[in-house]
Amino acid sequence: MRAIKLLVLLLVVSGIIFSCGEKPVGNVAKKVLDNGLTVLIKEDHSSPVVSIVTYVSAGYFNEPDSLTGIAHLLEHMYFKGTERRGVGDLARETREAGGYLNAGTSYERTAYYTSLPSYSFEQGLDIQSDALVNSAIDPEELAKESKVVIQEIKRKLDNPDAFSYEKLLDLAFDKHRIRRWRMGYEDQVAGWSRDHLYTFYQDHYRPENIVLSVVGDVNTDEAFELIEKYYGNIERGEIKTEYSPVEPPQTQFKYRRMTGDVNRNLIYVGFHTPGGLHDDAYALMVMDYILSGGRASRFYQEIREKKQLAQSISSYYDIYKDFGYFTASAEQNEQEPLELLKSVFQEIERLKIESVTEAELTRAINQLESTYLHSFEEVNGLAITMAMNEAYGDYAMAFEYIDKLRKVTPADIERVANKYFDITNATILEYLPKTDEHQDYTAKQMQALIYDAVGEFKARFVPGEEQKYTDAEALGVGGSQLPDKESQSATLANGITVVCKENHSVPLVSVAAYFNGGTFVETKEDAGVTFLMAKTAIKGTENMTALEIAEKTEILGSNIGYDIDDDYFGFTFESMSRNFESGFSIFSDVILNPIFPVDEMTKEREYQIAVIKRQKDSMSSYPTELCMQALYENHPYGLPSAGIEEAINELTIEDLKKRHQRGVKTGNLVITFVGDITLDEAKSLTEKYLADMQLGERDMINEPYPQLSSIHTKVENREKAQTAQSFAFITCNYSNPDHQPLKVLQNIVSGMGARLHYQVRESRSLAYTVYGYQSAATLAGSFICYMATSPENALAARNIAVDVLTGLKDDPPTEEEFKRSVNYTAGSFSIYLQTNARQADLYSRWELAGKGYKSVDTYPDDIRKVTQAQVLEVANKYFSTPNYAVGMIEGVGASVKQRE
Repeated sequence: MRAIKLLVLLLVVSGIIFSCGEKPVGNVAKKVLDNGLTVLIKEDHSSPVVSIVTYVSAGYFNEPDSLTGIAHLLEHMYFKGTERRGVGDLARETREAGGYLNAGTSYERTAYYTSLPSYSFEQGLDIQSDALVNSAIDPEELAKESKVVIQEIKRKLDNPDAFSYEKLLDLAFDKHRIRRWRMGYEDQVAGWSRDHLYTFYQDHYRPENIVLSVVGDVNTDEAFELIEKYYGNIERGEIKTEYSPVEPPQTQFKYRRMTGDVNRNLIYVGFHTPGGLHDDAYALMVMDYILSGGRASRFYQEIREKKQLAQSISSYYDIYKDFGYFTASAEQNEQEPLELLKSVFQEIERLKIESVTEAELTRAINQLESTYLHSFEEVNGLAITMAMNEAYGDYAMAFEYIDKLRKVTPADIERVANKYFDITNATILEYLPKTDEHQDYTAKQMQALIYDAVGEFKARFVPGEEQKYTDAEALGVGGSQLPDKESQSATLANGITVVCKENHSVPLVSVAAYFNGGTFVETKEDAGVTFLMAKTAIKGTENMTALEIAEKTEILGSNIGYDIDDDYFGFTFESMSRNFESGFSIFSDVILNPIFPVDEMTKEREYQIAVIKRQKDSMSSYPTELCMQALYENHPYGLPSAGIEEAINELTIEDLKKRHQRGVKTGNLVITFVGDITLDEAKSLTEKYLADMQLGERDMINEPYPQLSSIHTKVENREKAQTAQSFAFITCNYSNPDHQPLKVLQNIVSGMGARLHYQVRESRSLAYTVYGYQSAATLAGSFICYMATSPENALAARNIAVDVLTGLKDDPPTEEEFKRSVNYTAGSFSIYLQTNARQADLYSRWELAGKGYKSVDTYPDDIRKVTQAQVLEVANKYFSTPNYAVGMIEGVGASVKQRE
């Protein structure tokens, strides 16, 4: 489900970034080179990282039907070698520089991006410019990469959410190219020659059609000089492109039901709307948040909570330059979809006949502003967004957004609801498990049923009492004038460990309050109790109902979440610093005083079962879960991450209370604050609001884990186009000195151009996705390798991947591989830690695990101390055994047919 309201993702689609009326993080400098290339540079010195984005205004919308997906295949060939660099060299050199490169093709653009440590900026420009100008598009490599893309097409076919959403667009649009299966079809992709790709490249990859966007720790003048050096000599050329036919207005209701090998109902309701440059876009964005922006939203409260017709429900507004599409989507376990569909239309009707309240409007806009601030935490997302703005007309549109949002009125919401959300403009798609239990309807019958339901709703509708909103007292922390500081800690008199990392560049604070002892303390009889306890804790305290918690938190632009893992559980909190204390008081109440209402537990139990079903539908994560069950058989680490359905159904309120009481105690807590807050403020607030926590020592985790004496396998057969599998070797825990060498080894064998990628994908074209990684917990760790292939290639691919790992003793890493991996491992860690939330998470986790929070700060230096001999030693130590575990979803084959 696309339920999470990460507006920065919306911005990447729409090209709209926003501000509070001024440029909050420096200025954007723009220059157009003599050849027509547009360059944007934004200095951001908050992290020693820089992002380089090459944004080409060419995507799926620019392809004729005969070439559907060619922009995507060209994206794959972009990094397959140049006149100067061979296959894999572009990726290898980027990793050697401490960064990563990647690309993405969308409907309106293809973006190539790299993030690197800022000291490697020039090297990144050299690599990116070489790929842009001199891409070889070698015929032999094209033949191999076409097979890889076919695997990617199959992978998407096996993703129920992605597959069903594209089928919704296929039904909703009659003329526009958005209706096509966007990556193309197997026979098409297999039939394209180098000439096809090179012609598309020549027609679209011209300087006038490209924006180069740079954000990060650079000097603007020096950056312009380097860009002129590497990009200034690119020749102009004529841009030749096609544009999609215009979609005529929809005048007739559309409905379709599909069934397949899925474990839950996926329901969509979509409406045609205007694009990102239309004035109505702002009202539609606010309306989106009113409907599904958080737990106080209308869809969540009315459909999930009160009527319990869905386990999750969201809306999202996909925005393109010339049009948009507004969708409501929901997940159900086993309910009949009709009542859910009626309720969705009734909630939309309510927007037409009753003005939204001032409180709702304020809540939505504050959430949008908070998400806006978070979009400045990572340089890559901001660089892409800047480029998209410029491609739409002018990057300066960025700085009008919040001002325009704040001008949206309840009358605007009512107007756009009436203007665009008519049933004749609606399309419904249902994607259900194969069963004969559901009532079948024709489109005409469904339209009549919904029309009648809306009519009945209007006839009995009584306007609710006006919600009055008054500004709460601003209880803030931090200040932009304060200096940033390295991480610090303090242990309070009651035993709580407080960690604080001061970063005052953006007015945000993230908190991770984690308690030792996560799902590790569970058994098969109560597997899932920690998840259910943490989720239900947010649904009511001694002082507030679930709705009050949601409303009071979200109107501040704040967010309370939860996190559960093998070794810890806890709660997370994010807030703008200007009202941090106001939100933290609510957050603390949730931690200390949950009452676990029976009705709320019942709803969250259903949600948790939906999570389990969603997990089983995931071809990317479920094989790894099966693998962990095989690897840690009869050990808590082998229990399913969200629990066991039968056990969850037997849990009681007393079970949740006991789980809470066991874990929530002072000595068992590490609470980390990262952002615009000082250590003194963090200590003071913790002492003030968590003073009543029960005293107690840390729960120690100290149980041996099993060692494998054979190959353990767990396999499930499914009607899928691919076979997806993970295999894993037992390794070591976080605190073991072997952990860092294993992380270096990880990046020798995994990643673009590394050994697994080369042997399985580059050389043999057996998989689109193949990677390996060292995963660690408090007691143990594992080296996990994942891949997805055609069913007939599954065993061969696994054998090759196993040989890569077990063969390291005979084919040890070269000095070049070792140095490249050290640089990448250290550099990518800095890139990962750009956000406050990720820092808070790692500080708390590593402190609880015994590794120490300071290990987060020293990690890059610790990686650089790893020796080549240590890497070979851990390879021999952990991969010499013939015993490992395998988890696999074995596909029986499926395909997608071209639309007739």
